[in-house]
Amino acid sequence: MGSNWRTTTLADISERIGDGLHGTPKYSDDGEYYFVNGNNLESGAIVFKDSTKRVGLEEFNKHKKELGSSTVLVSINGTIGNVALYNGEEVVLGKSACYINLKKGVSKEFVKYILSGYLFQEYIQRCSTGSTIKNVSLKMMRDFAFRIPDTEIEQDKAVELLKLLDHKINLNNKTNQTLEKMAQALFK
Repeated sequence: MGSNWRTTTLADISERIGDGLHGTPKYSDDGEYYFVNGNNLESGAIVFKDSTKRVGLEEFNKHKKELGSSTVLVSINGTIGNVALYNGEEVVLGKSACYINLKKGVSKEFVKYILSGYLFQEYIQRCSTGSTIKNVSLKMMRDFAFRIPDTEIEQDKAVELLKLLDHKINLNNKTNQTLEKMAQALFK
């Protein structure tokens, strides 16, 4: 592969890194907009739960952030390190949801892999403050350094390779579970 990898930081590849509302919005049981925190970020997506509070249009307009097709979300307070891709949901973010709006030419799938990976997860565990409720500052987020291929095309190629490996790992795990069950059955 003829790609060049360079060292960068989240700040360098982002238009903006911010977090949500530090406070409580005016909730509305029949509101159409969800108030999303870090615990709503699961398996790469925003997940609405029965316990997820909602707000009305006025609160939405007052507190909404500029999120778009290049936005990646990370939980930075309480539960830290959950990663999700923003997918057009009309939401108000709470303070434990950090949003990263990537610059053009940066693959959000690649960044999702980086943030889900060991290096970043270890970094935020090490850098987080607070004994009971863990907290990662926006400065720590901006300062996180990692290596990235120069072009979005090369980043996407790396993602495809990682997806293949993930698939292979999942298949191996399923095979191992099946073999384990067979061995137990034979043993009995």
